[in-house]
Amino acid sequence: MARYQIIDAATGRKCNVVEWDGSSPYAPPDGQRIEPDDGTPLRGAPVPSTVLPAISDRQFAQALADLGVIARAEALAFVKRGEVPTALQAAIDAIPDPDDRFAAEMQVSGATTFERAHPSTLALAHALGWSDAQMDELWRSGAGL
Repeated sequence: MARYQIIDAATGRKCNVVEWDGSSPYAPPDGQRIEPDDGTPLRGAPVPSTVLPAISDRQFAQALADLGVIARAEALAFVKRGEVPTALQAAIDAIPDPDDRFAAEMQVSGATTFERAHPSTLALAHALGWSDAQMDELWRSGAGL
């Protein structure tokens, strides 16, 4: 049995490492691919997508509300009191790796700026099932606010 890595096709980020004989039938979930493990840590640096500016927590929340991902009342509670919107908390809770989940929750609940290529941003995007194009749209929308 050899070690293989499961890669998120949208982010290029290593999601998991598995032992596989390489010949038994196996098809990774949609949006993922399998390839020989390159030995990088599971929490390795993400592959950056388009370089987009950091956005403030207000821009992040307002863009999410404008796109209909969260309610306006949730956006206001997020920036006023740090209350994590329901959709984001559900996505955070769905992150399988406990360290990645903790990092994402820390970022969402405490960051004053959000970076598009940050590992926690990528983990959150993956948990939401978002493509790079959807994340780029959110960032461009937020940067324009």
